[in-house]
Amino acid sequence: MIKEIIERSAILIALAKVFPRGIEIKKLDLVLPNWSLHMDFFVKMGIDVGRSGNEVVLKKPIYYDLYQSVPPEIRKDVEEILWKIIDKEPIVDAVMVKQIVFRPLEESLRRFISAQTTSHHEFDEKYVKWLIRGSERFPLACIHCADPPCMTYDIQEFGQTDAFASRVCPPNVIKQSVEGFVNIDQSGCSGCMLCVIRCPLNAIFLKDGVIHKREYTDIPILSSYIDREEVDIEKKKEITKEALQVLSAANTRLTLDRPIKDILDNFDEMVSETRLNWDQDRYYIWVRNCFRELGLEAIYSGSPGKLKRADITIRKPFYAGVEVKSPAEGDIDVGAVRQAADAAREVQDTYKQVAYCAVIGKEIGRGSHRHAVSWNINYGVRIPLIRGRYLLYLLLKHKTDLPQDPNGDIRRLFTDYIGWFGKEEIIQYLRKYFQSRREQISTNNVSLPMPYIIEERLKFGERQQALEALETLEIKLTKEVTICFPDPERTARGGYAVK
Repeated sequence: MIKEIIERSAILIALAKVFPRGIEIKKLDLVLPNWSLHMDFFVKMGIDVGRSGNEVVLKKPIYYDLYQSVPPEIRKDVEEILWKIIDKEPIVDAVMVKQIVFRPLEESLRRFISAQTTSHHEFDEKYVKWLIRGSERFPLACIHCADPPCMTYDIQEFGQTDAFASRVCPPNVIKQSVEGFVNIDQSGCSGCMLCVIRCPLNAIFLKDGVIHKREYTDIPILSSYIDREEVDIEKKKEITKEALQVLSAANTRLTLDRPIKDILDNFDEMVSETRLNWDQDRYYIWVRNCFRELGLEAIYSGSPGKLKRADITIRKPFYAGVEVKSPAEGDIDVGAVRQAADAAREVQDTYKQVAYCAVIGKEIGRGSHRHAVSWNINYGVRIPLIRGRYLLYLLLKHKTDLPQDPNGDIRRLFTDYIGWFGKEEIIQYLRKYFQSRREQISTNNVSLPMPYIIEERLKFGERQQALEALETLEIKLTKEVTICFPDPERTARGGYAVK
């Protein structure tokens, strides 16, 4: 059905664009051999279309536009067919449009990189990040990328069934101006951290509950380090690619500017029903993108109008259907538990593979844990109930000091837990994480991603020191979890009892 919609959309847009002229039948035969079947459909729908000599023409003009009439999730597929039927019309001449880009000065950067010491960093009063190697320093801030990774994904990565496939920021508050500047509308920002972890230059940070950017224009001696240029769009793409390669290679690891508990508390508060009141689109996109950043292929498959049971579908490295409850929709309830089981069944039927399930939401409501346990007892289905706070914690640790394996560690979220996923469960999750790493280090057969501090020990063959560092890190993170998740009584909103 999707294939037919894509082909019909392409033909209709092509006819609308060339009206009152027509499209040669031999061109349609070449691109879409079954085009005549679509003509029959158009006639049934009351569209006045027909043959005129060796062409197919619209007899009356219609309004059908690529950007207004076609859903974004199939637009790319429609375009691929459309520009084979008719010649592609340039919307703008890319050479004529000029945008600003910041390019690192080669000589200054070369001196910094050639310094034979390890990089560390510090922040100045304007929050610009300064990389330091011996006596050499180099600033890192926003270069206003041509295709900002803080704003967009490559839509080709995820396919046509994914709603808002290219969007990184759930409320879409990161924009790029005509001049090429990347700007943030802080009034709609939730501090969800996705743009922070995606910026390869650590040029975005959380301050006062919302996102800010480090700017090169805040450096008084900018010309000593950076060229500010106005170039055409294609040239800007080249400069951006080159700059990101060298600057990200010189950069230090991502560090968080605030205690992780403050980040979690802020996100919980900002998306709540009393503040930004995140609805389906915003919260579902956030959940999908968290899974993407954890290394999974996840799509937003349950957007309004799609009629899918799975709000989020995970397709690699395993299959899962995820039910999501946004803050605007309320707590994870009994109905959400059943819907998660239905979501897994739908994914399993679609892909003919075993599929897991989970529910993710801001809070857990009365009776949902008990209902999830009964699903396991009666049907053998494991349904973990995971609050967004826990998902964000795992993501932040993954991007800083606890890299996780999507096929091993993240899969366990779906396979090892039933019902309430709380402090006890995340401690168990971490315990298994460290146990698997200890086993691999002990046998000198390391294939799992290791924390940075452990990798440094293993580089020099210091296995015993690596094991000791691993134990120290586990103790530290267990204490951190106790601070970040102070819910020892496992109390759900509305009341909760284990028995």
